[in-house]
Amino acid sequence: MLGLYDKIAVTAEKVWKYLYQSKSPLIAVLSEDLLKCVTKSATFGLVSCQRTFDRLTQSISGASPSKDYSNIVGERLQDYLQARYTDAASREDDLDNFRISPPSFILWKIL
Repeated sequence: MLGLYDKIAVTAEKVWKYLYQSKSPLIAVLSEDLLKCVTKSATFGLVSCQRTFDRLTQSISGASPSKDYSNIVGERLQDYLQARYTDAASREDDLDNFRISPPSFILWKIL
């Protein structure tokens, strides 16, 4: 999940180490102290990750956590594509088409 956030991939190991050493990782992941593990340029990405994690943990108690999870991940993927690619709209369309009608080679592998 961390790799989807801007400039976090390089410092992900520091984040994981901090969480691993924490007495309560579920609380630590949302703490401001976690931001001290990353560079200033990665702070925005980590804050975005914390927001996503917070939304995911809140949706667990909801009536339809799998739907909530899909929506949250879909939103994050859309943000990632828009930040990373100039042709993000085209890539989003490709993913939507793939979701609706997967290529036959994938169906062949499944069967």
